[in-house]
Amino acid sequence: MKKGYRHIVIVAALMILATSALFRANGQDMRSAYFIDDYIYSYRLNPAFQTKKNFAGTLFSTIHAGSNSNVGLSTFIYPYGDQLVNFMHKSVSAEEFLSKLNKINRLCVNIDYNIASVGFWGKYKGEDIFQTYEINWRNNTSAKIPFQVFNFLKGRNDDSFFYDLSNVRVLTSSYLEFAGGVSKRSGDFTWGIRGKFLLGMNKISAHIKHMYANLNGLYWSMSSDANIKAAGGGIKRVLKE
Repeated sequence: MKKGYRHIVIVAALMILATSALFRANGQDMRSAYFIDDYIYSYRLNPAFQTKKNFAGTLFSTIHAGSNSNVGLSTFIYPYGDQLVNFMHKSVSAEEFLSKLNKINRLCVNIDYNIASVGFWGKYKGEDIFQTYEINWRNNTSAKIPFQVFNFLKGRNDDSFFYDLSNVRVLTSSYLEFAGGVSKRSGDFTWGIRGKFLLGMNKISAHIKHMYANLNGLYWSMSSDANIKAAGGGIKRVLKE
């Protein structure tokens, strides 16, 4: 695999971790928001849900994010004076950072951008029905990054100056979601139905099977066996095998 691939995979994995930290701080997972009073998007989990008034959501009116990981936000973000810095900052010692990691660090991030949404009351055969329609952009990203990758990036010295950076995996996919639903009250019961149509956009899979780095005097030498697979609109092959 070419050098460009190596750097792309490692940098992309780190960006995924940073993105997760950002959206865990600013986004709200839909499953938690469902229990908030007057949360209008509850119909996503319960198609029978109805709002009292019509509503319309504009471009990026709401963002939902969820993450699942065996490492926490405090592993990668640290206070420094009156600001926050990432783990690569000189004020963060290698021992402090690396002590929080696992042998294999796993991360899964799910992000949902609401592009447009509308909910309104209407009539069908003289009866009131509540309708919802929306367009969303969704992304699912997962990564598996071994401890030695961060050990190498943080530059901790050891006696061998040899790093095994193998078995890194990154998978990300994005798609457009078109959804619609109808809710109606019948007697003491309220029922609802909801459907979706998904349009795939991009999918990228990267796997570093084997990668070894060794410091020889003042020079680094690296060898690797890896692959990147990508599909979707606008993706072109720019690096040769």
